[in-house]
Amino acid sequence: AKPAPRATTPKPLRRRDVYDPHAGRLVPMPVYWRFDLPPGCRISGPALIAEHETSTLVGSSFAASINSLGYIVLERRS
Repeated sequence: AKPAPRATTPKPLRRRDVYDPHAGRLVPMPVYWRFDLPPGCRISGPALIAEHETSTLVGSSFAASINSLGYIVLERRS
């Protein structure tokens, strides 16, 4: 995929307590609607990206970005 231009991240729809395996406890996570995330936006975990039939958990040790093809790319943060 070609590099996507940097985009702003939409505001989360709500917050939800979810178990974060990295933290070992429930943590409040922002919930983003997948189709509101344009190519180039980046979300630092912990967060949830919700869709009609699934959700993507972005753990606290990861960041998610949307590439130029519209795919979610997860990267481990050091």
